[in-house]
Amino acid sequence: MKPENPQLSDSLVVRVKKEARLCENGATYLPGDTLTIRKDRLSDLADLVEPVDKEERVTREESSQRVTQQESLNHSPGENFSNICIAYVGNFGPYFSTENHVAMSLKALGCRVIKIQENETPVDDIFESARTCDLFLYTRTWGFRSSNTHDGHWLLHALKEENIPTVSFHLDLYINLPRGEDVGKSPFWKTDFVFSADGGNQKKFKALGVNHIWSSPAVLHEECYRAERSGEFENEIIFVGSLGYHSEWSFRRQLIKFLEKTYGSKFRLYGPKESIRGCHLNQLYASAKIVVGDSFYSPYYWSDRLPETLGRGGFLVFPAIPGLEQCGYIPNKHFAAYDPVKTWGGDPAITLRQIENIINYYLENPEARETMRLAGHKYVRRYHTYKNRMQRMLAIVSKSVGRREER
Repeated sequence: MKPENPQLSDSLVVRVKKEARLCENGATYLPGDTLTIRKDRLSDLADLVEPVDKEERVTREESSQRVTQQESLNHSPGENFSNICIAYVGNFGPYFSTENHVAMSLKALGCRVIKIQENETPVDDIFESARTCDLFLYTRTWGFRSSNTHDGHWLLHALKEENIPTVSFHLDLYINLPRGEDVGKSPFWKTDFVFSADGGNQKKFKALGVNHIWSSPAVLHEECYRAERSGEFENEIIFVGSLGYHSEWSFRRQLIKFLEKTYGSKFRLYGPKESIRGCHLNQLYASAKIVVGDSFYSPYYWSDRLPETLGRGGFLVFPAIPGLEQCGYIPNKHFAAYDPVKTWGGDPAITLRQIENIINYYLENPEARETMRLAGHKYVRRYHTYKNRMQRMLAIVSKSVGRREER
């Protein structure tokens, strides 16, 4: 039975005007972004938004020449994606969120993206915004907001009835962690395609009924550049991130305490309270001689600090996690590699001594350090941006949809 289609006649699709910036329903919208608002809000936002022309938003029911799912997504990675409209549910509040970076990358590829704030928008409203799009994309933070009669499972079924492919995208690790208990159960895992940074648990995903595709972390293309050094951020050795991490991963705290004890004033921790973002983060990485990084150990999974640091011009000391070379990263060419803790059977002392030796070597050999810094930056800028990831995602979805239509 086809799900009920809610008719929200009081809603309107609008676009943020040039040089405007809008905060609505907890999300930040930039020039060119589209969103759905109530019609009675238009007068209040007249200086910031403008209605999207009907010609740009022809519904499937109104047009006999509508673009089919296969036609709209049938692009190879080198083609233009300008005729694809994507409804994207996520957390767009922080301007630096992954969702905003993904949305910007999709727009750079020519897509039109309707940003929908997850925790502020009931599923009925999400469906109304998404039903005229070519693709539904979802990055979960809180989970879908149910209405009186419908939930996230209903939403996915309703989109399926409308022949709209659904895709989930996330950077986090779930399998073998407490939060992984809902894998295969919640709507996030029930979409047609689930792209995540966990590439080491394909068999488990398959057993749980998840159509999972490995998509390693990336960096925003616009922030992938080498900045000028800044005296404000000149440091010998830094770590960017929180002292506390997963309770299952105690090595983070041991690492930072070791660096503080070993290097004293030469080391500085940039934690969450300082919140260095955007161009200032590029300046920080360009100014520090050495950036030390870690990642929760799980083969074929790593933190986005790898592409973020290298892409922004940092020299990084990072664990040689299994799977990196399959993505083209070359340890000790793109970053200074140390053996993950698990390699030594969980003994952090051996790994910490290895990290110390690496740091000392590259402090004394600036030419080798700068050669590696440049190599890592160039490689990430070319192969590991969100534009790369989104281009691949659209190509994969396109290919699969094409096969399904042919059957």
